[in-house]
Formats: sequence, structure tokens, C-alpha cells
Amino acid sequence: MKQVIIYFSLIILLFILALFTYVKYPHVTSSVDEKITSYFLKAREPSPHSEQITIVDIDARSIKELGQWPFSRDKISQVLYNLSNRGAGIIGFDVVFADKDRLSPHHMAEILKVDGKYRNNDILLSDTLLQTPSILGYFFNMTTQNKQLAPIHKAKISILGEDKLNNFNHALGVTNNIDILKTNAYSSGFFNLTDIQNGIVDKTPLLIEFKNKLYPSLAFEMLRIASSSETIIVHNSDLGVIGLELGNIFIPTDHLAQIKLNFRGKGFTFKYIPFVDVYTNNFNKEDVEGKFILIGTSDMGLNDKVPTLYDAEMPGVEVHATTIDNILNSDFFFTPLDSYSYGMFIIFFTTIAVGTILYFLSPIYSFIAFIISLMIILYINYYLIFSKHIVISYFIPIVSLFITVGIYTVIAYYYENQQRKKVFKKLSSKVSVKVAKEILNSDDSILNIKRSDVTIFFSDIRNFTALSENIQDPLKLINILNKYMEPMVESITNHEGTVDKFIGDAIMAYWNAPIKTDNHADLALSSALDQLKKLNELNIELKKEFSITLDIGIGINSGECIVGEMGSSGRSDYTLIGDSVNLASRVEDLTKLYNAKIIITEHTKKLLKNSYKIVKLDTVQVKGKTQKTVIYEVLA
Repeated sequence: MKQVIIYFSLIILLFILALFTYVKYPHVTSSVDEKITSYFLKAREPSPHSEQITIVDIDARSIKELGQWPFSRDKISQVLYNLSNRGAGIIGFDVVFADKDRLSPHHMAEILKVDGKYRNNDILLSDTLLQTPSILGYFFNMTTQNKQLAPIHKAKISILGEDKLNNFNHALGVTNNIDILKTNAYSSGFFNLTDIQNGIVDKTPLLIEFKNKLYPSLAFEMLRIASSSETIIVHNSDLGVIGLELGNIFIPTDHLAQIKLNFRGKGFTFKYIPFVDVYTNNFNKEDVEGKFILIGTSDMGLNDKVPTLYDAEMPGVEVHATTIDNILNSDFFFTPLDSYSYGMFIIFFTTIAVGTILYFLSPIYSFIAFIISLMIILYINYYLIFSKHIVISYFIPIVSLFITVGIYTVIAYYYENQQRKKVFKKLSSKVSVKVAKEILNSDDSILNIKRSDVTIFFSDIRNFTALSENIQDPLKLINILNKYMEPMVESITNHEGTVDKFIGDAIMAYWNAPIKTDNHADLALSSALDQLKKLNELNIELKKEFSITLDIGIGINSGECIVGEMGSSGRSDYTLIGDSVNLASRVEDLTKLYNAKIIITEHTKKLLKNSYKIVKLDTVQVKGKTQKTVIYEVLA
């Protein structure tokens, strides 16, 4: 009962601690959780990418042929016209025009103080923005403030539920486009990638709060416009964002309005067209017609590379392409607010349920149960990720499973060890320490019934009946018996014998079973002689304490017996039976008739290897035997 209380108390405590850590401190294990999720994602081939997205790449070749970045804005304007004329669906900029065009003739004339009317490239691009489906990009500063004005976007954002903006990522400043561009663009969106786990871009926010207003990301705003939806509906709660609604599409997100990206593989998975080819109109119409067009860079020198799950240096523009692609295919990943309920259920399973199952199983089956439990929670994770696109924290549930198994193992080992010590102590009272260890370390076959040559020992206290009548106090009598039995049994076990049973004041013991000993006859006789010596020492003490002395007779015989575990299915004992046992008992009876301390049979005498003082007594036919037996007295 004590074992049950301790075990389940530890399991319940583990459940409470795991649950508390899971709910209260999810960030502590977030990096490990991301690695677990990444392992699952990498273990499966990436899904095919959408053909509805094309990237216009400001690559190394374009920079070489058109001059260093930033290009003059007449070139940007020409690219927009070329894309629009080929039927581009919507165009988004993964770049920000934060300063006036330094290469504009108008700007250069101002610097050189040259009079005249020169082309203003910023106005040219501004006019182009008015005539093309173009969305500008900008960048939020998440840690530093500045005095730039808020961005402009055309989305109407409505919040359902708790009207709280503290559930979103918060921006402190913004790096925006120059006024003439941002006022004429159809709309704009940020291209921040705020959430980086384990050194990789892992998630992307769809909305960010700035100066108590919500702003959509570049990818999300492009999707809104493409879907002809004027309004973004935010489903909000006390715990965080539940999801975003765009027309008839519901986009579940995590509590910060973020989605976990489902990357399609390494960089350059999507269709890339060099910027210079679009500028020279050297591209296919089908590559842009009706599609989402993102203008960004893959050039190493422009430093817009980000680490992702499949690629350590993916062009940043491809992350936005992936965002559009994931939402179009509804196969992005997210962590819903009720992810805690999934985690709580799994923690309950890995602690309470598994702990209960393990308690009733044997060690081998408990290991199998552990493996099955581990496979179950890994499958649940796999199912949630790839069937429901739900990502939850798995490190704490997995660790709690291992700790549950650890608790079971330690408790089981401790109590098994305690039980083993009890068994060993019990065995040690009947056999030697050496024999007890061998029995415990052997398999059950050592106790199987078999024929074996053994030496059997019987001893009996002379005139014990009369002694019992003289000592009226039963406790006193038991005390005397215990004082006598203890050194006798100790002598038997010290000589590698096994105490079979106590028959009142008599002792039955045997040698060469269950553990084999080469000189079992010598060991039995040596023990008998030692017992006589110990009895002489004991009688001195008994004489002083109880005014009595004890005398014993010992009979020893060797021969074949049937030995092994005998009894009923519910109660059994390791013992031996056979004529050799009966003869040993009869020989012990003869010690009274011949007034001898120790009598052995000729069967035992033949097995002796050491020298003893042995005298032939007689040739007798004991009760129950037809053959005569030669008996000998061994003198102390």
C-alpha cells in the first residue's frame, strides 16, 4: 500500500508540475519545441508550390546591367508598365523607397543648380503607381521610435470580441516610402519578419499594431485586394487573436495574429524573372498574367537573405511568396488558443494514464507500453501538423513521459530490491549467503524437480519432552529453543547447507541442492562436528541462565533423492523426498540406542574426502528397509 501511495503521489505531482510549466512558461521550451516541429517538417517532402506567384528578381545580373541599386525610378516605372501591360494581377514591392531618387534629372539639376524643366522620376513613378495594381512595402521598427508618419493602406479592419490591441506585435517606429509615392500607391503593407526561432525565419505576422492602429503585411494586403475584400475581420479574445476573416475565408492564427510558414523547399522554388528582363520586356506573358508579382532581391550584396527551415540563405522576398502561397492553399501552420487543451490532454496521457498502465505491467511489458506511448504522442503530433496544420508544444509532454517511466523504473527497482533483500534474508536463514546469491541470480529452472545425490542431516534434542514438562513457561521454552537453533542453523548455512525444516526441536538439513557442491558429505559432517562444539559453548550459558544443559543426536546419510519445488499451486516449498531421507531420519533415532552423538551411514563414509575419527558401530536393518545398512559413529 505504501508503494502505491508513493508512486501515484509522484505521478500526480509530475502531472501538476508539467501542466503548470506548459501553461505558465511555454517560452522556456519554445526553442526545443521548434526543433521537434522542424524535424517532423524535414522528415516529409515539401508540398508543391503555387503557380500563381512570380518573383521579379533584382539579381546580380540586373544590377550589373542596369547599374548599382537603387535603380533610377524611371526604370522601376518601366518595369511596372511592362508587367501591367502583360496582365499582372497584383504587384507588391519587397523594397522601400525611403528617399528621393538621387538619379532623377530633376534632383540632379537641383544639386547642380541648373535652371530648366527636368523629369522628376519620383513623380513619374507616382503616376505609374496610380495606373498599375501596385502595393508598396515598408518596414516597421520594433525596438526604436522615429517621427515618420503612419503608413497608408486601404483595408478596413474590424475587431470582433475583445477590442484589445495588446494581443498583437507592437511597432515603435516605421521606415516608410516618401510621401509622393505612398499617397498615390493603391495600398501598402509591411514586410517585417518578426518571429525568428532557433535562428531561422519560422513565422510571419499578418497584422502589426502601430500607434493604436492595425496594419496588414504586404502579402496579406495583396491577398485582400486580390480577393476583392474591403474588410479584414479580426476574431479577438482575452487570451489573444483567434484568427482573421477575409471575405469568406477564415485564417486561423496564433495569439499574435501570426502563421507558421509551410515552406516549399529551398530558395528559388517559385518562378523567378530577372528584373532586367522585365525592364527590357524580355519575358513570357504567361509568367505574369493574372498572377501575384513580388519585386525583391536575391543579390547577396543587398543583404536580403534569411535563414529558413530548408535554406540558410533564402531570399527574403520568397518568404512573402510563401505566405501568399500558404494562404491560397490553406496549408500554413498555426498554434490556436486552445492548443493548451491539446497539450493538457497529452500531458494527462503521458503522466496519469501511462503511469497507471505501467504500474500493472511487468518490466518487459512496461517497456513495450513506453514505446507504444511514445509512438502514440509522436503520431498525434504528426496528425495535428499534417492533417490539421496545428503546431503545439511537445517537449514538456515528451519529457513528462520519460520522467513517468523514470519514476516507475526507480520505484519498481527500489521495491523489487527491497523485496529481493527480504527474500535474500529469508533464504540466508536457511542456506549460506553464497547459495542464497546463486539462487537469486539463477533462473527458475534451478528449482525444478529432479533426481540428485545429496547428503541429508537430521538432529534432535534428547529428552526434550521431559524438558518441556519441567519448564512450565512456554515463552521460556521458546527462548531456549531459539538460543539453541540459532547457532545450529548458522553452522549449517556457514557450511553451505540448506535448512529444510524444523520439526519441533528437530532440524532437517541437506547438502548438494539446489546448488551443487563437490564435497557435500564432508561439509555436512563438518557442520555436525561444529554444532557439537557450539552446543558445548551454549550449555555453559544455558546452565547459568536456566540451570539446564542440552544434548543432541545427529544422523547423516547420503544418496539419491527427488529434489525440487513441491506443494500446491498456491503454496509450495523446495524440499526433497526419497528412501535416503527416511534412512537419515532412522539413523538419527539410532543415536539414542547407541548413545552416540553423530552416526553416519556407509553411503556417507564412502564420500568423505577428509580424515575423521570414525568407529564402526553395527550393521542394522532400520524400520521400513529390507537391506541392511552399516553405520558408523563419528567421534568429536
